[in-house]
Amino acid sequence: MRYVPTVDSITVPSGWLMWSDDHPPHGLPPDALLLRRGYRLGAPTGVGGMWDYQRGRLASVVARPFTRIRP
Repeated sequence: MRYVPTVDSITVPSGWLMWSDDHPPHGLPPDALLLRRGYRLGAPTGVGGMWDYQRGRLASVVARPFTRIRP
């Protein structure tokens, strides 16, 4: 797992994009940015009960697989 500050920082051919449901990324939704950059997206998965250190409580996380479809 690696933290990237923006979706534009993603350079790998495939992986999972994850974000806190309580703290969505700023700007356009990550899905739209990945599609613009030539990635195919899988179905999102929600996981409840992840610890949110910023708020000191349990929160849910959204995870979405992606694969590059064009160079």
